[in-house]
Amino acid sequence: MTGRRTPSVHDTAPITPDPAGSTNEPLLTLPQVLTELAVPRSTFFRWRALGDAPPTIRLPNGQLRFRRTDLDAWIRDHIEPVPENHP
Repeated sequence: MTGRRTPSVHDTAPITPDPAGSTNEPLLTLPQVLTELAVPRSTFFRWRALGDAPPTIRLPNGQLRFRRTDLDAWIRDHIEPVPENHP
């Protein structure tokens, strides 16, 4: 046994179809996403377990990939507004 658990449909947010139908968008790797978000692997997988990670694509070899548009949308969804009483 390798210690890997069977992926669940509940592990990630659903991948939404690309509205333009483009399949030319390059996919990002997990190390690229971790670098961009400046978080360790453990934090990413904790977010994923909580259902709050960016949407992923699981390749047949088990590796994760990310669409740039999905990552950008996830980042936008996590922007906190500046409080009104902020000087």
